[in-house]
Amino acid sequence: MLDYYLEKVILNKAEVLQILLEFQTLEIEQINTNYQF
Repeated sequence: MLDYYLEKVILNKAEVLQILLEFQTLEIEQINTNYQF
């Protein structure tokens, strides 16, 4: 039971990290396009 719970928590953390990385990448791309005049 505990293994199942830990697996869920690890998967959720991985998903959150992936989402955060995607947002950071989007922000960086926006900054780059803003500075390309």
